[in-house]
Amino acid sequence: SHTSILEADLDLKFILTCYDGDLFQGYAKIVDIFDQELLTMINDAVRDNRIIFIFYIVLLLVVFYRGMFRQVMHRCQEESRRAREFVARVPAYLLSEPENLAIKSYFADH
Repeated sequence: SHTSILEADLDLKFILTCYDGDLFQGYAKIVDIFDQELLTMINDAVRDNRIIFIFYIVLLLVVFYRGMFRQVMHRCQEESRRAREFVARVPAYLLSEPENLAIKSYFADH
């Protein structure tokens, strides 16, 4: 059998007994290398995920505030239009001349 041949050869028996742990040491080093690569890949993935999340949050805030700004500007314009309509409906003969000029100049500037 093959084991009897291996045991009979003294040189081969010496090699097997002296370097018996090399296989397991080599396997342990390969596992360590894979673990390091896996840790590097996980850290890269976490970093990329954080960058994407930050970009998403910033984009969400920009869109949200842009929408709010447009809504506020639309409401300001609407209130300005309503105020002008109100002033246009106020009879001019009820106001004194300086009040009439002050109101007209205010809305002419704004």
